[in-house]
Amino acid sequence: DLDSSSTHVVWPAGIGKRFGNDLDWRFLLISSYHDFDVSAPSSRYRFWILPVYFQGRGTNNNPYLAVFPIAGKIEDGLYHDRIWFVLFPAYSYSRVDDFQTYCALWPVFARGWSADLDKLRIFPFYGYMRRRTDFIKRFILWPVWSDAAYGFPQSAGTAWYLTPVMGHIDLSDQESWSVMPPLIRFSTRGRQKIIYAPWPLFQYSHGITWKLYVWPLAGWKDSHGIQTSFAFWPLAYSTSKELGRGRYTRAKISPVLFCERWTENPGPGEEGRPVTVARTFKFWPLVSFKEDRGRLLMRMPSICPFRDYEAIDRNYAPYWTLFTHAKSGKEIEDEFLWGLFQSRRGPERNRTELFPLFFFERNRLNQAFEWSFLKGLFARSAGPDGNRYRLFWGLTWGGGKPGGKTKD
Repeated sequence: DLDSSSTHVVWPAGIGKRFGNDLDWRFLLISSYHDFDVSAPSSRYRFWILPVYFQGRGTNNNPYLAVFPIAGKIEDGLYHDRIWFVLFPAYSYSRVDDFQTYCALWPVFARGWSADLDKLRIFPFYGYMRRRTDFIKRFILWPVWSDAAYGFPQSAGTAWYLTPVMGHIDLSDQESWSVMPPLIRFSTRGRQKIIYAPWPLFQYSHGITWKLYVWPLAGWKDSHGIQTSFAFWPLAYSTSKELGRGRYTRAKISPVLFCERWTENPGPGEEGRPVTVARTFKFWPLVSFKEDRGRLLMRMPSICPFRDYEAIDRNYAPYWTLFTHAKSGKEIEDEFLWGLFQSRRGPERNRTELFPLFFFERNRLNQAFEWSFLKGLFARSAGPDGNRYRLFWGLTWGGGKPGGKTKD
């Protein structure tokens, strides 16, 4: 549209996106260029070749450059406001908001602090993190021993884990026991009960979230209006959730079957059943089918074993698609063998072509028609102006209304 565009070069090797003045390019999933405002010569930008080269300009107009692992500085990237390092992992510094961390021989030694948070790590011997009176978390000989104390107003108490033997969480709003964590767990939090025995093979919970998993054979879960289920994971899977006024459902049996459906409930004061506004069906590798508010598209075959992403539909599907059937309102179009056979039918006009043998078109608005054999070896057209004939691709005669003078 007017504000955005996308460019694909041998997708997914090269992907470019532009939204307003924001331009973003990615190449081979490791190289990227992002200009946050192409209209400003000194705007924020970044050019990265992961994980070796980092160059750009930060939000405060600060340029940066880093060659990993030798030395450098990175601004506004990798989920940090600032990172600089020398001979990583020998020495590094990072900042997120007002929280600063210094590391030596990462991840062995780390010291971090802010106005609210304090952290120390001497891995794997000892470490802690403290936030005001909200909590303090510690480990000793990680992962053997870890403990925590919480002071949240509605969830205060203690927790400890002796891995791989046992763990216990005892808070004012919940309690949990673990044996050989995370294999066996029994938890209670208000109306929510959880049993893992052992995880992930058997999982059961009831309350706000209802779940029963006998993994990998079958499982079902209902949480906050979202229902999911699986069978013989990861082969068969389904999900259903509320989406605006309607519901979205999806099911797949990998890689053979994939289905999606969007339904819309009647509006306020309206009666009736939910109406299907869009749906997708794919039976790999034979056929794929899409319908969206009266627009329908069917393709045969459907070679890609994944769902029909827009980029695949646009860039690659035309190469392997032998037959398409499309419908929009009362307009219907069929195409076979990349256009060798085409048929378009509608209330105003019909058109059929078998290239290069035969062509026929009828216009119902002016009661005109035209047909052609071998692209004009012999052809005829008729309409309000009379009949016209063509022979040997160039010799034409006829024209004029029936009974009148000819034009040619």
